[in-house]
Amino acid sequence: MHRRTGGPRALLLLSTVLAGAAPLLSPAGASAAVRVYHSVADDGEPATSAVALAPAQAGALHLWVESTGAPSSDPAARCANGDGAEICGLLLDLRATGTLSFTSFTADPGADIVHTLAPDRLRLNQLDPIAPVVGRRRLGSLQVVATPASCASTCEVAVAGAQAAGAALQVFATELATPSPTWMTVPEPAVAPAMAAAALLAAQVVRHRAGRVRGVRRRGPRVSERPPPPASLH
Repeated sequence: MHRRTGGPRALLLLSTVLAGAAPLLSPAGASAAVRVYHSVADDGEPATSAVALAPAQAGALHLWVESTGAPSSDPAARCANGDGAEICGLLLDLRATGTLSFTSFTADPGADIVHTLAPDRLRLNQLDPIAPVVGRRRLGSLQVVATPASCASTCEVAVAGAQAAGAALQVFATELATPSPTWMTVPEPAVAPAMAAAALLAAQVVRHRAGRVRGVRRRGPRVSERPPPPASLH
């Protein structure tokens, strides 16, 4: 895969920042923010909830990143000492738990991404100091599969970490555009139908017993115990 880079020095600086070095907090890009999210229709619009998979079902998470803010006033200064909202590097860490596992990740051709993939973890690193992200950019598609077994505990794909390096190599306040860091789930087996059925059965038993009690109370005297008919007036 062809990767555009700004030379070993730029890559080293970005890698150092994203590897967990002390954040270089600065006024540059302070009003900007980086949002990472998944897009259900893969059209760049952030999802509003997690994708639900049934047992033995496969699905995909389409990963996107967005920078909110203006670009640097001097394009030559971006990813060095720029004053804009460019994303010069991104580190995203996703984890799968329970019955969910990752099967493949296909990076967007224009995203300049390197990644490592295991059944329970995707770790991707995007470094692009020559054409940094401004606005929205598609990162790629992650394929996920659920085993046929039912989910007995927590079964989800969730964001374990996200960092971004800005135009001045400062670390952005990375946000999640989705309401929760959980992007995919396998719901636990529903217990509500079983509880409702049990409640209905209990109600039927109660009604049956009550009916038997009312029947005993309303039962009239036996034929032999009934009073004789009134005497005729003739």
